[in-house]
Amino acid sequence: MKTPFQIILLIVAFVAAFLIGFIPAHLKFNSSEEAAQKIEQACTDQINSKDVEIASIKHKIQFTKIRDILSLTLIEIEKKNYGVALDKFKLFTEEWEQFKNNEIAKDKITDADIKRDEIVTELAQSKPQIKDKIIELLEKFHAITF
Repeated sequence: MKTPFQIILLIVAFVAAFLIGFIPAHLKFNSSEEAAQKIEQACTDQINSKDVEIASIKHKIQFTKIRDILSLTLIEIEKKNYGVALDKFKLFTEEWEQFKNNEIAKDKITDADIKRDEIVTELAQSKPQIKDKIIELLEKFHAITF
């Protein structure tokens, strides 16, 4: 039979062996967890960056659509289709209202530049000189680069 001293020594040896195996494994687990958190953060940052990029592209597409509607207005004026041009211009102003506070156009084109009421009135009266105002407005839209 073993003496109490041998039993205590055996228990201490088991505890020491356990700790020798446990401590490195625990440290490795913690460093792996930290690495996983860093990777997760990097992925989140990359996704957020792509989301911002996608939003910017969507705004550019929307701006281009608005500019194209204005171009179609000019084409209809050239064809002397003032009623269709008026409809296109109204569509342009509706789209512009939703877009005008966007960072692409903010402070570059104002409602005063649009001259909505004046242009609508002249289109309704089928005045050919409205073409110059539409061209001026189109030039302002084309001057915005992004």
